[in-house]
Amino acid sequence: MIGRVLENVIGFFFPEWRAKREILKRSLKAADRGRLTDSWQRWSSSPNAILGELSTVRSRANWLYENNCWVRAAVDLLLARIVGAGTTLQAQTQNPAFNDKAEKLWKEWCFSADYYRQFHFGDIERLAILKLFTDGGVFFHIVTDADNRSTAPFSIEVLEYGRLAPAGEIGTKNRVINGIEVDENGRIVAYHFYKSVDTYIEPTLEVERVPAGDVIHFSPFRRPGQLLGIPLLAPVIPYAYHLEDLIEAELINAKVSASFGIVIKKTGAPSGVLNPETGRRELEIAPGMIAELNPGEDIAVIDPKRPGSTFDDFVKLILRGMGRSIGLSYEQISGDKSEVNYSSARHSELELRDYILPFRKALERYFLRPVYTEFIKNTISLGNLNIMGAIKNWENWTPHRWIFKGFDWVDPLKEAQAKRLELLMGLTSLADEAAAKGKDWKELADQRAKEISYLKELGIEDISETLARGEYDSKAEQEGIRAR
Repeated sequence: MIGRVLENVIGFFFPEWRAKREILKRSLKAADRGRLTDSWQRWSSSPNAILGELSTVRSRANWLYENNCWVRAAVDLLLARIVGAGTTLQAQTQNPAFNDKAEKLWKEWCFSADYYRQFHFGDIERLAILKLFTDGGVFFHIVTDADNRSTAPFSIEVLEYGRLAPAGEIGTKNRVINGIEVDENGRIVAYHFYKSVDTYIEPTLEVERVPAGDVIHFSPFRRPGQLLGIPLLAPVIPYAYHLEDLIEAELINAKVSASFGIVIKKTGAPSGVLNPETGRRELEIAPGMIAELNPGEDIAVIDPKRPGSTFDDFVKLILRGMGRSIGLSYEQISGDKSEVNYSSARHSELELRDYILPFRKALERYFLRPVYTEFIKNTISLGNLNIMGAIKNWENWTPHRWIFKGFDWVDPLKEAQAKRLELLMGLTSLADEAAAKGKDWKELADQRAKEISYLKELGIEDISETLARGEYDSKAEQEGIRAR
């Protein structure tokens, strides 16, 4: 208010300045500070100015995940679609014997990948994605583990953001910001963690400094220089919390509505027979009864009229907003398929896949690939992966790919016909199509070879031979499916 008065006074004495000011206002309407937007606070320009608020946001996000049915179902759906039960490794060096042995050792190591032997490596992958939504990120500490010498002598210690400990004087020019140590140039050089796994059960202030090179910080950073991630559930939190309160209030009102009650309104003095215990006039309701009221009495039925006619639409609107912020459509976050057809279901599925793919790439780039590189380095240096003599330059033996959970289609027959045409035209490959379904093409080919050989021994023709002769009629197949 004072600013606008001062601006008017200055504008009165300097009209040219005022004219330029008005032009600037008209060109930047989004920065207007008028009556309707005056309470809109500015967002801090620093990427780490909100670090003090993140603990509250993390606490609320985790509470909603554990207590709110919509949030729990939405996050679990995304976990199932992004990683499922975990990825499958496919080594891709030029040496098949090395590839087979590397994949076998990796499968063995996955069972002891967790430092505390609590999780399989697939569970750690799910934790990585879960913590993006509830905490904003997670730390993976690469720890030397002699118990894993039969595979790779290291394991992973999963550290939540809550393990970060603000450090005191560290004796250098480095600064420690929320447990993260940065040098003069702003580069992260170390992390400071509480040693205790659970500071609630084992209250301790003992802190351990871990070099940044031994830690993988997996987080969906949005800005350069950002030290900690923001939970992906942050936009959902206020709406999910208030929607839960609203539904609880409607549930209480529904209970009240289900309990029939009436009120006797009196305009005069009490009359009639009174209850000796309460001193009040009471009227019992029974089927088919005919009751006479005393003079001056009238009956009003208790009817809260809840929920209102717009309640369902309002809940759908809130759920749509919550779903869109985390990549889900209304039917996906609510489970309501009453308004879904093939076209809308397929469109929602394609949008969800576009949302999922960056998560898979981020998991592969910033977590899976560094862990597998550490795995190859350790197994080769230990001699567990030496094929035909000692292997030098372990960096040359790291080519690989990750196979994620496959995608299913709304109409598998139509999609299979389309993929068959793409294979014939050379627009895709067996490896890509197998990976899209979460399978290893080599294992698939080996299994098919065994099946074809066995069927020939029994004198049974395989479907692939029928296809080769062109006796397969897709139209007739579709008509047969419809008839069934």
